[in-house]
Amino acid sequence: MRTLVVGDLHLLGSTVLPLVTAKLSDLAVDQVVLVGDYFDQWSETGNSELYQRELVFLTDWVTALRAQGTPVVCLLGNHDVPYLTGSLSHYSSADPVVGRKISAGLFQLGCQLALKSDGYLLSHAGFVDTEAPEPWYFAPLSREHLSDLNRLEHNVGFSRGGLARWGSLLWADFDTELSGYFNPDYPRQIVGHTPVPQLTRECAGGTIIDVDTFSLFSNHRPIGNGDLLLLVEGRVQTISTDFIQALAIKQAQGDLFPPSSQNWF
Repeated sequence: MRTLVVGDLHLLGSTVLPLVTAKLSDLAVDQVVLVGDYFDQWSETGNSELYQRELVFLTDWVTALRAQGTPVVCLLGNHDVPYLTGSLSHYSSADPVVGRKISAGLFQLGCQLALKSDGYLLSHAGFVDTEAPEPWYFAPLSREHLSDLNRLEHNVGFSRGGLARWGSLLWADFDTELSGYFNPDYPRQIVGHTPVPQLTRECAGGTIIDVDTFSLFSNHRPIGNGDLLLLVEGRVQTISTDFIQALAIKQAQGDLFPPSSQNWF
């Protein structure tokens, strides 16, 4: 199995996913995994048309790839769950139309919480201490699990401003929680959630890899270099992209997060 893992998108799907498409054939990819956080971006929570356009791009991209025979696994992040549970955060879009469309879109995509692949456990933020995946984490989300999902979304550790000792698989901080205190039953994990400048791994007793290389600073400048991760038979390989160049071009054209007057639904 050759699995290509893509970090957090945060309304950058129309910038990032074409870069992923360009790699699929050359890498002979068998499946793609998106680690979640498809929505929300600094200073863009009021840009309803941007949210809608990016949702359409994401769903069309995933649908087309699946139709071509390449499975795409969509994991859920802490920025996605509020749209499913209705418990919106300060970083969520407050537009009720957007919220309903995103919720429907995430169900349509068959989003799930975790995936096991080639000896690695993949999730948005990782499993810390004694937290372990439950069977329903590995299947497309059902509405019967929304209350459990809401609990996980509100289980935030001290380092991320919460009251829990550790963050859940939606919230665990890579640097202060996951790296040093990962569940020893799952010593090989791949996560996003914590922005990093490049693919980052910790190997003290395990191999914990962070792929969140597409996140931006509050001024919309890149934190990471846009690396992807290729997982092949338990081995990992860094795949570089033209993310920095693509981002710079859109910024220069004023087209990074533009509103649109087109009716996308």
